[in-house]
Parts: sequence; C-alpha cells; structure tokens
Amino acid sequence: MMKKGITLLLLIVLFISACGNEVKNNYKTLKTFNHSKHNNIPSSFKEGNVDVEMQLKKVFYDVKTKKIELLLKNNGEQVEFGTPYEIETFQDGSWRKVPFKENIGFTAIGIMLKKGKSYPFSASLEKDILKYKIKPGFYRVIKEIYITKDKKIKLASIFQIQ
Repeated sequence: MMKKGITLLLLIVLFISACGNEVKNNYKTLKTFNHSKHNNIPSSFKEGNVDVEMQLKKVFYDVKTKKIELLLKNNGEQVEFGTPYEIETFQDGSWRKVPFKENIGFTAIGIMLKKGKSYPFSASLEKDILKYKIKPGFYRVIKEIYITKDKKIKLASIFQIQ
C-alpha cells in the first residue's frame, strides 16, 4: 500500500512539473514572438506628450473562449478612439485579418481618454461575430488611436489560443 502511495505521489509531482514546463515554454514562445520581426504593430506608443498602451488581461486562452478582455491605458495627453477593432491571426509567416460576418458593425462613437485614465474593452471571438471559427494559434487585437486630430496610430496585443 505504501509503495502505491509513493508511486502515485511521484506521478502527480511529475505531471505538475510537466504542466509547469509547458506553460513556461508557451510563455517563452509568446514573448519571443512579441519581440520578433513578425510583430510590426507595437502594444504601446510613446512620443512627446503621448504615452498610451494596450494590455491584455491574460495572454493564453482556451479555444472555447468567447471574448478577450483588454485595457487601454493613457499616461500622456488625451487620445481619442472609437469602438472598432480588428482581429488578425498569424499563418504561414504573416498576419491575416480574421473577418467579421457581413452584418456586423460597430457603434460610431468617439471616446476621449484623458491622462492617467484607463478604458476596458473586449474583443469578441464568438462564431456569431466572426466569419471563421477560432482555432489554436497566435492572434492579435488591433485598435486605432488618434493621438492628434490628424494623426492616428495602431496598437496591437498578441495572444495565443490553445
């Protein structure tokens, strides 16, 4: 009985450490990917008095995930944006747009984000919204931000569907 208990305990410890290594390796892969030539849109922008960033609530999601939670943080002068966003997937060495279904639209409002404020929002991954079903892989949410009346930038946050 004692041998079975020790064997079971050993198996549990091995399983837990293997899971921990997989998460560590996935995070390392994602971090490397974030800093590669394939990530041509930054998650933050700082120039002069403008300092804005887009963050994900987490970077790894299950394939059954319905929405991705994000946060726009403004540490500089006021910026403006709307509700639209894009989702792209990384396939065959490049980013490809994940299209929305034809009848999907965004509310046309302007949102002003003052210095020191944050704006939470979510990006839908639901099959009723997107034209194609989400599969495991790397994705990014892209948002356009007006840093002046005439100048806009794009921010992107990369995540992985497992």
